[in-house]
Amino acid sequence: METFWQDARYALRSMMKKSGFTAIVAMTLALGIGANTAIFSLIYGILLRPFPYFEPDRLVKIESVYAKTTGSVQGASQLDLDDWQRHTNSFDKIGLHITYPAILNTGGGPSQSVRLTFVTAQMLDALGASPIIGRGFKPEEDIVGGDVLKAVLSYGLWQTTFGGDRDVVGRVIRLRGATYTIIGVMPPGFRFPERSDIWVPLQARYAGYKAEFWKGRDFRPHTAVARLESGVTLHEAQSEMNTLAAQLEREFPTTNQGMQLRLTPLRDAEVGNVRPYLWLLLGAVVMALLIVCVNVANLLLARGAARERELAIRAALGAGRGRLMKQLLIESLLLSLIGGALGLTLAWPALALLLRLIPVELPFWMRIEIDSTALLFNFVTAVLTGLLFGLVPAWQASRADLNLALKEGAKGAGGGSVSHRLRSGLVVAEIAISLLLLVGAGLMMQSFMRLQRVDMGIRTGNLLTIYTSRFMTNATQEELLKAYTDTWTRVMERLAQLPGVVKVGGGYDIPFKNRPEQREKQQVSTVGQSQQEQQQNAPVMSVDVDPSFFDVLGIRLLAGRNFNDNDTPSSEPVVIVSQRTAETLWPGREAIGQKLLVTPFCARRTTRPV
Repeated sequence: METFWQDARYALRSMMKKSGFTAIVAMTLALGIGANTAIFSLIYGILLRPFPYFEPDRLVKIESVYAKTTGSVQGASQLDLDDWQRHTNSFDKIGLHITYPAILNTGGGPSQSVRLTFVTAQMLDALGASPIIGRGFKPEEDIVGGDVLKAVLSYGLWQTTFGGDRDVVGRVIRLRGATYTIIGVMPPGFRFPERSDIWVPLQARYAGYKAEFWKGRDFRPHTAVARLESGVTLHEAQSEMNTLAAQLEREFPTTNQGMQLRLTPLRDAEVGNVRPYLWLLLGAVVMALLIVCVNVANLLLARGAARERELAIRAALGAGRGRLMKQLLIESLLLSLIGGALGLTLAWPALALLLRLIPVELPFWMRIEIDSTALLFNFVTAVLTGLLFGLVPAWQASRADLNLALKEGAKGAGGGSVSHRLRSGLVVAEIAISLLLLVGAGLMMQSFMRLQRVDMGIRTGNLLTIYTSRFMTNATQEELLKAYTDTWTRVMERLAQLPGVVKVGGGYDIPFKNRPEQREKQQVSTVGQSQQEQQQNAPVMSVDVDPSFFDVLGIRLLAGRNFNDNDTPSSEPVVIVSQRTAETLWPGREAIGQKLLVTPFCARRTTRPV
């Protein structure tokens, strides 16, 4: 150990004498190691960080997929949940959830915007999550006519809004026009599924409606999450769900025709399809680090040629080849550790830039940061990098010809041909890796430019979106329609009066919403279609919009007319359909004026495309 510290002190003195060389090598290493640290932190936060649930490998997401027709994906209805609970043995618990923005009023301060998640009684238990204060939901608090106005708070909301008051259980809050009683507080960091602030029973979502549209088997806006029984594999559970899907298709051909049930590990479902791209990105920066290593190795080889006389003298004084290699490797390791430390200063801003480039809000459990794991990765990478770029130069320098190196005028001549061949070989390797990276970067840039030129069909410049809501309980459809229409009209008029606002329009949904399974889906057919043909039609997404919606977004109609003020609830129902829907339902025919049968919320009506 004493010899090691002696070598380290000697290496530091040698590096300080060549401060310019040391600075160039350290900054070169900093770029490579820093980029790898930033990308690793991103990958660790998304793919490798422990999932914050009890036995997360047993958690799966259940989706309804129209695999036999269009492949469209839906969530689950409450009748689906009943079927799964009655007819399967693969699951310990199954839960449904759906999230909406909401306005919270505590009665003691200004209202605030929160994320409100409706869950079935088993949802929190399925995740293995329990409140740290109070309790969760009881089964009788999530049934029709039950005491559904209960609420569980997130730890963050409890701290910020209620000051961490442990007597918060039993207090009341206002949500969606109703009074809820607080029954519990979740642990710190738990905000499933979408940075949620408050959880309430799913039946509270529908308790205020007199129309029972939510009881329809094909009303599937909810996300289903299940915990597998201990010892049951994903393959076994999928086989059981395949059998059940076939059975339900026979029993309910109208709503389940062509529908299959797909199980996906919850983490894979939340990560999506980004896994191969992240590993590809890490591979690219690793290759960039290899180029750095080759560069530094070449620099050390060149410097080693100038140090051959020094090393020969040390060998003449009794230093063996192993001793010389150890000394040079320690110098390489010190250089790489300095580069790693400097790389950390570059990794923080690089990671912040990467996070700003991500266009969507990440799930609550994806903590992407330079933490202890990233620091360990940085250290290990620095050590391995030091060994990688230092081994060949150390081996080459330690084998210098003693007699030739000590001769007058022969400085640097020993082993020169071998050193030259090594440097040439490293240059060839560097060019090969650089060419590979260049081709890959060119292809990625080409794809990026093509994506930039894709016509999304909307005009996004100077466009802002605002969410508005109003809720009434125990009101008839006519009362709801009048109240919502009056509120909408006032909001639109006030927005139009704001300075700088040119156009105002709106609808129930906006393009590129992150959770398409929560959009309203409707079964459609055309007049004259047989029952078998109607069953083959896949559900379509539908959005309620006002007459200004398309104009504000810059969406151009290919044919027909836009909605206008004459299109009212009392006039003939009309719709605007997408080009794909028109070509699917009326191939080779004009869609304008055709009759379309729509099943919204399980109630059939006839509309006419305009």
